[in-house]
Amino acid sequence: MRDRTFILRITLPLLLGAPACADLKGPDDDPRQPITNPAEVEARLTESWLYWWYPTAHFDGGGPWLSTASFQHSTTVEEHAMVLYSSIPREPTRNQPATGYGYEQISLAHSYFYRAIATVNDGLRAILVHESVDMGADEARAVAWGRFVQGLGYGYLSLLYDKGPVVDETTDLWDRAPEYVGYEDVLEAALGYLYDVIAVAGASTFTIPGSWMYAADEPMSSARLAQIASSFRARLRANVARTPEEREAVDWDRVLEEVNAGITSSFDYRMTGADLAINYSLHRMLGWGQMNYFVHGMADQSGRYQEWMSLPVEKRHPNLPSGAFLIQTPDLRLPQGATEAEQREHPGSRFQVFAAPGETWGRPDHGEWRWSYYREVRDPHLAVQGVLPDLRVQEMNLLAAEAHYRLGNLAAAADLINLTRVPAGLNATNADGLNTSCVPKLPDGQCGDLWEMLKWEKRLETGMDHAMLSAPWFFDSRGWGDLHEGTILQLPVPWETAMQAPQVPIRNFGGSLDWSASVGTYGY
Repeated sequence: MRDRTFILRITLPLLLGAPACADLKGPDDDPRQPITNPAEVEARLTESWLYWWYPTAHFDGGGPWLSTASFQHSTTVEEHAMVLYSSIPREPTRNQPATGYGYEQISLAHSYFYRAIATVNDGLRAILVHESVDMGADEARAVAWGRFVQGLGYGYLSLLYDKGPVVDETTDLWDRAPEYVGYEDVLEAALGYLYDVIAVAGASTFTIPGSWMYAADEPMSSARLAQIASSFRARLRANVARTPEEREAVDWDRVLEEVNAGITSSFDYRMTGADLAINYSLHRMLGWGQMNYFVHGMADQSGRYQEWMSLPVEKRHPNLPSGAFLIQTPDLRLPQGATEAEQREHPGSRFQVFAAPGETWGRPDHGEWRWSYYREVRDPHLAVQGVLPDLRVQEMNLLAAEAHYRLGNLAAAADLINLTRVPAGLNATNADGLNTSCVPKLPDGQCGDLWEMLKWEKRLETGMDHAMLSAPWFFDSRGWGDLHEGTILQLPVPWETAMQAPQVPIRNFGGSLDWSASVGTYGY
């Protein structure tokens, strides 16, 4: 395989200036001329995963603003649209030429996901269509890997964008424009390709070399790849929903089957600080971020959260009329104690008090409601050299809990919720939604029911995991109906692509336009 540093140095800069339509075609000048070198086929297949990885880990792939828009974290730094798209009232997308936050926040992920698909199509075309190469004993591995990248590429496109073309190694793009289909059809294509991974891996035995991706448990067996593909199917199937109605209509029986056939131990990435083995997005989010009280405040038992929420947005400050908004909670993932000094001495497993909280309270013009006393315990350097979770057993357990809940199996849902709830110091719940810990405590002062406890565990256990562009809260909150009114629900086809696709209008979403969130569960 060719040297990765060379690949990234040469090909990634080219993409930044590439016409959007070119991303649907692979590097071949003419796809009708087959690749004949097996080594080149393997290079295309392994290179394709890097194109998928890049927007999921880069700060211009969308993760930072998706995180702030869903209150997963907060910042006063106006970079990567984190302030723009989380402003109150909400702003719509800026999908037009000559405006800030266009290519980076809307187009980059679109371009790279399609380039991943196009590159893998080149390799599969040589194997399956032209039959111009003989991969020998490595053919099953090559095909399974190719389908894996196709599934990931289309899966993440379906999560983010309103529509797109579905092309594979059999599609002739030489003299015709592709048809654009809705995100539901893009998802179905992704699920199909991931099913093919499972089928090929189930019929063959092979090993994925550690050099093909940043997997912490490298190398990867074919059985492990099949489990990962099944877990991705469950994640994508649940999280593609744009509205509570769509989330409710998900085939939850299938989600449960896919979770049960999926990972039995967490799938992580190992960051080395070399080449692209860095999560730049998470690095910025942890470095510039702080907790936001909008959702995390529901851990509080002191009444300060209800006080904070009762004030006009422009009056919400970490220092309330009644005193400092220090979250007092039995949840061990947050600091313990009634005073700032006590909480500094007893940090939580996920959050801690800033060493000097006031030093982080900058840019009041961006909204003092962004400020808090808290930040994540994780050091930003972890995103440069450390192990980052992608598919976690906790995520899959809580996805299964949601499936059980929606299918009416409340006791089974409660059992799965308790797997993380009890170790966090909270009471065990049951099918009736017992919540003597009163975490979460909702804006109206009521203790959350079983459904709210499920959501609380999912948020606290997956927040800022690599998972969904390091912004898993956005996709869950979108389907649960928990986003702030006006939040962008999906991205339009980038204007550069739409200009070259006459059947696709240039559109914007969010704010007061189409595909904006309604007033959410918590009244905002």
